[in-house]
Amino acid sequence: MNNMQNYRLIKVKFLPPTNFRGDRIRISEAKRSSDGAVKSKTFSYNYGGGDTLEQVQEILTRNGWNVKGFGTIDNYNYILCDNWGEDFKQVNELK
Repeated sequence: MNNMQNYRLIKVKFLPPTNFRGDRIRISEAKRSSDGAVKSKTFSYNYGGGDTLEQVQEILTRNGWNVKGFGTIDNYNYILCDNWGEDFKQVNELK
């Protein structure tokens, strides 16, 4: 296991419109310790910006994240990133 790359698992969820808000995308990461909290940030869906995963990849890359891959589990999309150490970034700080 020591030779395997360790990635951060970033959850991507499409939020359909409500009576008051349009389509949105929520990007979140599970808590990293027992006293931590789930970090998340919600963005408006860009109808001209490609599908949900393409939009999230663009947001993460624009904010300096190292996107390495993606996957789907039980109708949820996930993006894999390798920002650790001094390069560690928080999901709730995305712009």
